[in-house]
Amino acid sequence: MPPVATATTSPPAPPSQEAPPPQPTSTNVGSSLTLRGYGAGAQIDVAVTNVFIAANPANDYSHPKAGHRWIAVELRITNSGQAIYDEYPGNDSHLIDAEGQQYDDTFQDVKEGVNLRDVTITPGDSRKGVLVYEMPETAKPAKFQMAWDSVFGNAPGEWIISQP
Repeated sequence: MPPVATATTSPPAPPSQEAPPPQPTSTNVGSSLTLRGYGAGAQIDVAVTNVFIAANPANDYSHPKAGHRWIAVELRITNSGQAIYDEYPGNDSHLIDAEGQQYDDTFQDVKEGVNLRDVTITPGDSRKGVLVYEMPETAKPAKFQMAWDSVFGNAPGEWIISQP
């Protein structure tokens, strides 16, 4: 008798256990978003209160490169969690232009506000200040992104910048 063919089937592959990468939560300038950090009780409320499209140097010694300008993003960060926020907000933030190019902050001081360098915010307290970005004069800022502990993959908040 000829051998009988048998069909074997594999069990279906289990669904992927990997979570999709976090997506930014979007709002407009003037609004606040809640950002979560790594660890229990790590939570801040961030409001982008203003965007200064052509920020002015705070002294006579620092200026943007020729053909560039400084843009200052004014923030109010409120610690709405139970953990201390002890960070440099510029490490986890970017200014993005209308072409999708991303700019990191500079350490420049401007007349429009105090630069938010290293800040420590205890639960219930807040800080107000600016982060300064340099971009070509021809670039149009489109959005500002910020996360807390972005190295751990926490979802960023995203603020849409309206053009006049």
